[in-house]
Amino acid sequence: MEAKRRALQLAQAGVPVYPLAPGSKTPPKGHHGYLEATTDTAIIATWPDDCNVGISLYGARMVVIDLDRQTTSKEGKTVHREKNGLKALTDYLKEKKIQFPQNCYAEMTPNGGAHIFMKLDHQLKQATRKTGALPGVDILGDFVIVAPSVINELPYQAMENK
Repeated sequence: MEAKRRALQLAQAGVPVYPLAPGSKTPPKGHHGYLEATTDTAIIATWPDDCNVGISLYGARMVVIDLDRQTTSKEGKTVHREKNGLKALTDYLKEKKIQFPQNCYAEMTPNGGAHIFMKLDHQLKQATRKTGALPGVDILGDFVIVAPSVINELPYQAMENK
């Protein structure tokens, strides 16, 4: 119920959302993911209480910097082998003498990575996704799963802004 409540909050703020199957990053059968994202609270109210939630980044005029880091899954398997997206991004910004924006919203992913949300002042020309922009760094401009969705019994969580 918490994810559905969050979907309603996002929709009321003008952020298009779409349902994902419980415990999954994929849409439920019969749904088309971010292609049918909506801000219509009456539609969202019909979603299952245990759904995960995604947002249309394109529709919300946002991009997400997806930072992976090597970690171990609950089953003991290595996830994102030898990747440290935060270090790669920090090194890149330092090399290029670029200051990272301070007023970003961020979420911790279930595997210990992070999603950094940035609002754009313009619409992207098209929904886009750049994987491997840097080692362990993807740039998402199409869609993303958001807190408090759960994958492998682990939640996405809002990070404190410091």
